[in-house]
Amino acid sequence: MVDLTSEQKQRIEYLATDAWVVDTGANDDDAKSSANFRRTLEQMSSIELHHFACNFNWDCGTDELAAVIEHPECDAGTAMMIFWLGQPAYYYRRNKAGKLTENEQSTFEFLRRIEGRLLSSDFASTRIACDPFDIMGQPMTTGSDRDRELLDSRLLSALDGNVVEPYLC
Repeated sequence: MVDLTSEQKQRIEYLATDAWVVDTGANDDDAKSSANFRRTLEQMSSIELHHFACNFNWDCGTDELAAVIEHPECDAGTAMMIFWLGQPAYYYRRNKAGKLTENEQSTFEFLRRIEGRLLSSDFASTRIACDPFDIMGQPMTTGSDRDRELLDSRLLSALDGNVVEPYLC
């Protein structure tokens, strides 16, 4: 396990606890918030990105996670963890049945982008392990026939690498 410096922990906590959000009621709060987020994210290493993603609250949407996925240091293990935490079988099943809501559509498209990049090996590295059957101690899939029907079988295979115990804020 990689030990985090106090500076790395501060960056992870700053993003994970939404300390970067500016909420003064001014018209430029969103722009200032976005600048704070991007400035901090740009400084992060692949391991910091992974820890931030472990702490992310999905109730906030996927914009911040999309920035993690697009970060040049994002590891395939982090991307796969984000993919499975997003509950792809649920969204893929709803899409197949034509029942995605507008909100669900954006999450579905986000998961499809991650899927495409994972299947084309389009990440900076594959140094962080990810097992869809054990993400942060929880199985994100059973590997059922229903899941295999919806998802490419390669997404059901574990990625080898260093096991990273999440630093939870």
